[in-house]
Amino acid sequence: MKKWVFATDYHGDRSDPAVEVEFFKFLKSFKPDLRIFGGDLVDLRPLRKGASTEEKNEGLRSDVEAGFKFLKKYRPDVFTLGNHDDRLRETGEGGGPLAEYAAMGYNDLLDRCKAQNTQVIPYAKRHYYQLGTHKVIHGFASGVYAARKHSQHYGPCIFGHIHAFTQAPCESVGIGSPVTWSSGCMCRVDMGYNARHLGTIRQEAGWLYGIITKSGKVEIFSCRSDTDYYNPYEKNTKK
Repeated sequence: MKKWVFATDYHGDRSDPAVEVEFFKFLKSFKPDLRIFGGDLVDLRPLRKGASTEEKNEGLRSDVEAGFKFLKKYRPDVFTLGNHDDRLRETGEGGGPLAEYAAMGYNDLLDRCKAQNTQVIPYAKRHYYQLGTHKVIHGFASGVYAARKHSQHYGPCIFGHIHAFTQAPCESVGIGSPVTWSSGCMCRVDMGYNARHLGTIRQEAGWLYGIITKSGKVEIFSCRSDTDYYNPYEKNTKK
């Protein structure tokens, strides 16, 4: 049997330090044979379409450096790029004052992964990593039916993207079929911008882990971490 772990959605300078501490304690104890990162290593708010004026005025350096620091420490065997990571590529291929910096950042990310023998999976619908019976992706659909949507298109899979632990049966496979899982995140679940968004109340911090049997069957478990929730009435609360 082979032990594996799936962590996702670190979001650079929006990561949760307390969750990260618990995660590395878990790694030391569990000793996985395969380490997978599910994408969104960085946040890159200024590059987001529809970014606010305040977000556009933010710098990128601390965000990118935080993500690279985690990548070096975690050293995943597989990295499925997320939509936030792909902003570097998209921006780098376009025009504007940030294009050159974004292109350098994207190439730097790929070089760092290559240096530590991390397999990179592009953020595109036809690309995935095969983990036994399950496909591993960052995720494309969102909302309460995200797991079901991914299951309908990919069959049994593991994904992040929605920052929440959910499950959905693979209806087309039949009795005893594998289940699709989504994972919680490595970033703060409550931030200033979503303090009143009920759609994010199900978000949780944590990760997935499990084993692959000799026959290729994937057993999945979740590790959910307690976090300090955002309180807009506390002084000096991080945004």
